[in-house]
Amino acid sequence: MRLHARIGIGFGIPQAGQLFVTPQGTFGNNVDLRTQRNTGVDLGAELTLGDDLKAEVTGYQEWFRNELVSQSAGVNLQTYTSNVPRSRHRGIEIGLDWRPLPAALPGARVQASYSYNDQYYTDFRERLTAGPTSVVLDRAGNAIPGVIPTFVNARVGYDHPAGGLAGLGAFGEVTYRQRYFIDNANLLRVPGITLVNLNLHYDPLRGDGWWSRLSLFASVQNLFDRTYIGSASIVSDGIAAGSGVPNGEAVLRSATGSIYAGQPRTVYAGVKSRF
Repeated sequence: MRLHARIGIGFGIPQAGQLFVTPQGTFGNNVDLRTQRNTGVDLGAELTLGDDLKAEVTGYQEWFRNELVSQSAGVNLQTYTSNVPRSRHRGIEIGLDWRPLPAALPGARVQASYSYNDQYYTDFRERLTAGPTSVVLDRAGNAIPGVIPTFVNARVGYDHPAGGLAGLGAFGEVTYRQRYFIDNANLLRVPGITLVNLNLHYDPLRGDGWWSRLSLFASVQNLFDRTYIGSASIVSDGIAAGSGVPNGEAVLRSATGSIYAGQPRTVYAGVKSRF
């Protein structure tokens, strides 16, 4: 059993261009920007039982101060940079590496990982502009967009350890990604997805001549050919010109250029060589 505790401190210095656009959106003095800082701590434990079991769990929390964020000052004005006073990141990570039947099936292996991320603003005001109208909205308590809250991966495999089939192995894995927000108002989410992958490989033991330098593999990604969003860029929120009323989810859904498709069922096969 091993216990650990860590603390880390980070700094982010404003770039030169950010120092010379004022909060009014004009060129001028903005040298009052503060250095971005963050302090993080994590506590964890790791358990190892011979070569058969390794498990670990870690919890963490991180505090950001004066995060550097760009905002619009209004129509026909320059984008300026200001400090977001506070945000917080916290979560937990769990890992497992287990050989369930070391005597009967020494090559069998189960691996799994789980992570939970809760990242949100604790003090943040966002300025939105449409036509001559400009409003400031309080985002305190909202989730930071682009952060996947829950991610799970589980893999079951077998690699033959000795004999004529030494190096022959296969595994199947399941990956789950929870839905997550992609805008500061937390109106629009990317749907969650569960994917299944398969792999077959052959890595001969080293020292058996030229053949031992080769590695053969074949894999199937997205076995069930699920349609899903591979990644997405952050969507900007907006307001109605004149009234200043924030746009709803239906308006945000009409935004284009932010969604990137995940790969369909894909088969890979190949040979690698060591020199």
